[in-house]
Amino acid sequence: DVFAIFDKFEIWGKNTKNLYKIKCNKIIVASGAYEDIYPVHNWTLPNVIQTGSIQNIIKAYNFVPDKNYVVYGNGPFILDVSKNIKKNGGKISNVFEIAKKPSVTKIKNLIMMSLSNPFLMVKGLVTLLYLKIKSIDVSYGVRLKKIEKKDKEIRCYFEHISSSKEVIVDTDYLCVGNGFISNNYILRFLNCETKFNNDLKLETVVNEKMMTSINNVYAVGDCKNIMGSVVGYYEGLLCGYGIIEEMKNLNLIDKINKILVNYKLLLNKLFQKYLWNIYKINNNYSIDDDTYICRCENVKYKSIVEQLEEYKTMNKLKVETRVGMGKCQGRLCNNILLNILSQNGVKVSQNDFYNIRMPLIPTKIGIITQNENN
Repeated sequence: DVFAIFDKFEIWGKNTKNLYKIKCNKIIVASGAYEDIYPVHNWTLPNVIQTGSIQNIIKAYNFVPDKNYVVYGNGPFILDVSKNIKKNGGKISNVFEIAKKPSVTKIKNLIMMSLSNPFLMVKGLVTLLYLKIKSIDVSYGVRLKKIEKKDKEIRCYFEHISSSKEVIVDTDYLCVGNGFISNNYILRFLNCETKFNNDLKLETVVNEKMMTSINNVYAVGDCKNIMGSVVGYYEGLLCGYGIIEEMKNLNLIDKINKILVNYKLLLNKLFQKYLWNIYKINNNYSIDDDTYICRCENVKYKSIVEQLEEYKTMNKLKVETRVGMGKCQGRLCNNILLNILSQNGVKVSQNDFYNIRMPLIPTKIGIITQNENN
């Protein structure tokens, strides 16, 4: 885990026991993404699990407890998680998708997805078919309102967005998937140029060789912007070809392969574009005064709103309320706070993000102060 980067590209990293110091000429950042939090009342209960977390448990153990699960969120990932929970011993009572059900008006998107990456399209259809065979229905256009503790279970309150009809479900576990956020802490620390996309997600600007605005610093995959693992794979290949070209001329086979990689990258970017046209939502949260915004420091929505009239940037709110000062250093709450500012009429900019300082991740003093010869 990299926790510090100094002048002349001296990188400090660690594992559980040892400190590593590496000097290099180029840095390729491929730090991926982490899950976006969906804040509602009682989202911090232990029965509420992020979809990425349950997926990691399944990959590690090929097993989940024989309990009842409700899966909620946005995007095709929640379908894959639902299938894996069912396959590995869990009971799926409901799957709720925030976006509207794909209709005839979305036929263009479905056709373009089929043309740009038929394999991923078929994979998605197979997942839907599996859920149908297992009598697991997917309800579309549903939003989570709040969660209540009920003995050892939790009670989840949903509503249909179009009709406001309430749906109440009791379950052992609620799995929530609200999409992903680029893990761009290293890139922001290095002062790489960034910009907001239409969903207030920060993206890193790169050229055709995946180099950022900082010379010899490259960004590949979801740490740059959320486009999925397939796009990240082809971006990695292009980055590699670009670095090789700086050292020597590519041979004919490599030139042909580079052209093919560019073509496949374009197709998969098109697939992602039309996929998220189908799953596009308006991310307005159902937050009450007692909803936790920063779980590390126990900062509630009420504390944020009370300061909004006077303090309208994330860094100023951080100083006044301690939001973002916890162990995760704002990784969980920064995007929530950004959306709250936007929903309350505050014009936000990329400069509103929390300042990044070393150590980039929580690091024990004992690791940093190891003997140089150890």
